[in-house]
Amino acid sequence: MNARWHPQRLLRFSMGTLLFAMLAACIGFGSYAAGRSAGERQRYDETFLVKTYPVADLASQEPDQAARQRLLDELSSHLQTTVAPESWDEDYANGRNGEVHVLANASLAIHQSGAAHDQIEVALNKFRDDHMSEQLAHAISLIESQAVSENAEPVVLLSFGSDPTLASAAVATCFDSFVPRLTNVWGTPRFVGSCDKRGFPSWSLGQSIAQWSQTNGDVYIAVQDAPGEGRVLLGGWRRRE
Repeated sequence: MNARWHPQRLLRFSMGTLLFAMLAACIGFGSYAAGRSAGERQRYDETFLVKTYPVADLASQEPDQAARQRLLDELSSHLQTTVAPESWDEDYANGRNGEVHVLANASLAIHQSGAAHDQIEVALNKFRDDHMSEQLAHAISLIESQAVSENAEPVVLLSFGSDPTLASAAVATCFDSFVPRLTNVWGTPRFVGSCDKRGFPSWSLGQSIAQWSQTNGDVYIAVQDAPGEGRVLLGGWRRRE
């Protein structure tokens, strides 16, 4: 008598085979995706490209052009000695080597590998933290003093002189740097954004503002044009509406 497969057994065999095939396909696709991701990361790490890093917030704190140039030179040297030092040599990687160029708007145009760029961002943040810690502590002290006395008159936290292009870039960079650091002190902001963003406080004359809730009102920092001083970073306290 010819053997015949029972329909239920055939079904179990078919489903088991299908599940096994699906599992194998998932494992294979996962391995392929992981391999592709690793390959893309390696290509990024090894590819040389140019990125621009704004440092006007640091340069503008210096009293004159000569002092600004000294700081930019110091920053360039700092990056070349702390980030992959050998990669800045002219004969590195068959002629592909890192370069730093100081731009007129107080930015650094840096030619480096993707891996080095990741390290440069970390090094710049550390350099900025070291240079901005005093200004940040002073800003917190001024704003909290205004809040304690319930004085709603804003105070100028940072002013960058008469060069409007440099001042605008510097104030914007300082604002972006201050917000996360103040968030570590005061918690999540009620609002962060520019004047064209929904929810921007109607009482503010600034271009951008960040607000934090306090017991007796709100504290804030704002980018604003001040008469006689140009674009500045303001701070203050305001009774909550």
